[in-house]
Amino acid sequence: MYQVLINKWVARESNKPAIGIRHNGMYSYAEKLLKFSFELSVNLYDEREKRQGYLITVDDLKKLLSRKSIEADVLSLDDSTGRSLLNRNSLGQFKFAHKSILEYFLACEVFVNPKFLARFDFHGMDATRNFHFEMIANMLERFEGKFFLKDDFKGKNLTSIIPSQIKNIEKIIITKIRHVTAENFAGLIGLKNLIFANESLLPHYFGLKTFGSGLQTS
Repeated sequence: MYQVLINKWVARESNKPAIGIRHNGMYSYAEKLLKFSFELSVNLYDEREKRQGYLITVDDLKKLLSRKSIEADVLSLDDSTGRSLLNRNSLGQFKFAHKSILEYFLACEVFVNPKFLARFDFHGMDATRNFHFEMIANMLERFEGKFFLKDDFKGKNLTSIIPSQIKNIEKIIITKIRHVTAENFAGLIGLKNLIFANESLLPHYFGLKTFGSGLQTS
């Protein structure tokens, strides 16, 4: 639902006539608007104690927009405040219109970035945890194989997995895999064994990497 909401918002803002006049193509604008939202969410998380909340000042917004990855010539300050999912408070600070939007962006970063996951504190961020588990479940249900919960010797098909089971999975056996990066498995906090039943299915980027305590690939 949140992915659809955000995609529609980006499409709506990118297709406005004023944006078409400013840029030869609108795809770059949409990409930068989305990139800005992701980088802003991490910035809000990292600076939450300093700013005493998940908010940002205009001066700090300007600094964020100056990053090479965002490109201020594509995305202006007015864009970041007027075409984004931000609201302004009485003190002139900006924050996401709803905390759940912030938590969705944070969950996306947690899913693809193990280093961010390692330092992320889920305390008080239940929506982020739930979004993250949903992303892992969506990834795993595309594979053929079985997952095993604690004291479960029979296992269940990966296609039947639900987000609430993610934290209790101890073993996964994959017999057919689609493209995925190894980093996406880092969120399986209880996983001890990740087994590929056919070595020819093992993507080269898994190599001998391990994730978490005791996790093995074979």
